[in-house]
Amino acid sequence: MKTQTAIVALVATLLAGCGSFQPIDKVDSAFADHNRTNSLGLKHGPWTEFPEQEDVLSAEGDYVAGKKHGHWVVQFTDGSVAEGPFVADKAHGRWVEREANGNVSEGEYVNNKRHGKWVHRGADGGVAEGEYVDGKPHGKWVAQGANGDVGEGEYVDGKESGHWVVRSVNGNVAEGPMVDFKRQGRWVERSANGEVLDGTMVDDKPHGKWVHRLPDGSVAEGELNVTGKKHGHWTAWPAEGGVHKGDMVNGQQHGRWVEQFADGHVQEGDYVDGKRHGHWVFRLANGDVMEGPVVDGKQHGKWVFRGANGEVAECEYVDGNEIGC
Repeated sequence: MKTQTAIVALVATLLAGCGSFQPIDKVDSAFADHNRTNSLGLKHGPWTEFPEQEDVLSAEGDYVAGKKHGHWVVQFTDGSVAEGPFVADKAHGRWVEREANGNVSEGEYVNNKRHGKWVHRGADGGVAEGEYVDGKPHGKWVAQGANGDVGEGEYVDGKESGHWVVRSVNGNVAEGPMVDFKRQGRWVERSANGEVLDGTMVDDKPHGKWVHRLPDGSVAEGELNVTGKKHGHWTAWPAEGGVHKGDMVNGQQHGRWVEQFADGHVQEGDYVDGKRHGHWVFRLANGDVMEGPVVDGKQHGKWVFRGANGEVAECEYVDGNEIGC
């Protein structure tokens, strides 16, 4: 469950890093007295400006007849740098934006808005690429994490929407719908070993009953917690037959379990952190009953055997080994 959360978030993280370039519209003239104007008093030729915008440190490029035109370099107060062409006072053409943290974004501006294909490269090696329309991500996007995990899906008006598929480098695959950056609806996770986890996500969290299928044909169903681990009451049907019912806590069996096997015998007792622990009772199909203590998953202490014919016997166990009856 963590894998698809990380890769789906990668696109949003990279897109959020470098915002669309904001045109320089206010200049402190006290710093611009070395710049030049033409005979009409309009800015013309190379200029260096120190805008009044709080996040911009400086901007340097050419004016033509009072409008920014040609290559400009903009330095921001946080250390980020953006450079590319202006046409008639608007960012238009190929721009490269480098954040202080090492992230780099590259793509086209049309009339001051991102439009067309953009590539965002994270400092950690992650890459996201796709289309912008009118300043917003729109259409198919593909993101690859630094670890090799790949996610692909749709953006609509700047938000992750539609069907997304996440392929982990270890062979696991998860897929389902996204709405406004959150997993919503039915998601299916297929592990490389053949396991399948199938259920519903609401606001990026597991919701309701999930079904877990193992390669050997075993099936289990129950609820998951917000981290994607089994939690609450679960029922399992082993491939060889029978049915097991009990509680899970944070992915481990914990609490009372009743386990019925294909041959008809039943075992009942408690689990603690995934291991049998406490008093257990075994009821065999022929009516015989065995009961006694289990410690850390092993029979330990005095066990009593009661046969269907009335026979009673006691045996001593240590670490799962019978030492005397």
